[in-house]
Parts: sequence; C-alpha cells; structure tokens
Amino acid sequence: MDRVRIREKIVTKSTEIILRDGYSKTTMDAIASALGMSKKTLYQVFPSKRDLLKSILATWQKEVEAGIEDAVFRNKGPFRAKWVSVVEFTASQYGRFGAGFVEDLHKTDPETYQVLDRFRTGLVHKCFRVLAEEGIASGVFRKEIDPAFLSEVYLAIVQATLNPATLDRLNTTPEKAYRDVVSLLLDGISVERT
Repeated sequence: MDRVRIREKIVTKSTEIILRDGYSKTTMDAIASALGMSKKTLYQVFPSKRDLLKSILATWQKEVEAGIEDAVFRNKGPFRAKWVSVVEFTASQYGRFGAGFVEDLHKTDPETYQVLDRFRTGLVHKCFRVLAEEGIASGVFRKEIDPAFLSEVYLAIVQATLNPATLDRLNTTPEKAYRDVVSLLLDGISVERT
C-alpha cells in the first residue's frame, strides 16, 4: 500500500476514534491497534498525535465546507429543500462528535480549538447569511429581518448551546441540540409555521 493510501486510512480511522472518544483519551497505541499496524508505522506517517489531529481536522473541515457549499450554492431546488439539506448535513456532522470532544480539545489543545472555532464562524458568515438572504427573497423569512443580524444570532445561539456545559445541563447530544436550535430559530422567523 502506498504512503498516500496509508495516510488516508490512518486519518479515516483516527477521525472515527478521536471524535468519538476525545483527543486526550485516545492514544497512538489505540489507533495503531485499531488499524492493525505497528506504532512505528503510524509514527512514520504522523510524527505526533498533534500532527495527526491537525490532519484529521483539516480533512474534516474540507468535507464540511464542501458539503455546506454544495447545499447552499449548488442546490437549485426550492428554498425549504435547500434549508433542510443544510440542516441535515450540519446535524450529521455534529452527530460525529462524541459528547466531550469539543471540551476535551478546548482543554488539551486550545490553539487547535481556536482554529476549529474560527472555521465554524467563517462558514456561518459565508453560507448562513446567503441562506438568510435567499429565505427573505423567497418570502419564507420575514422581509424586515437583516441577514447579517440573523447570521450573528444563529452563530451566537449555536456557540452558546453546543458547548459541553450546556449539553450536559440539557442532557442532550450535539446533533439533537443543533436540530432544536435550528427548529426554534426557523419557526421564529418563518412566515409560515413548519
């Protein structure tokens, strides 16, 4: 197997394990074992667990950005279908995170956490505002709603809700919390109740 395919295999399996179990709780031994390879081989491809994490997040960010951009910019269907596809895709991505992944990353590698947070913020500013503008133009959202303000409100609600302390207090998962936030926000700004 060539180095590129080995790297892809490592990233794919490691993503599953680290997102589920958390960054600090996952060892390179556990990853090597799950892959059926030696730790030496793993370290030849990724010299450290942090290098592996950066690769995992870079790959995940590309997937998320491509998925959201497809739903927002290339989906030519009716607005509500586009909105639902964005929500479903985003919820499925939040569903990949174990309950403590984000908090674990925030505590153990704040620099990488900040990169992830800036990515999320940038994606909201880039895509959600376009959705808000389209929702207003298509008559689904009220005309007096400012798309920039709506996108800031959406971002603030998502950031406040999808943090470990809030998820724990609500006894919910990131995926369910995200769906509930979007449902509340959409029902609050819709011309018609869904």
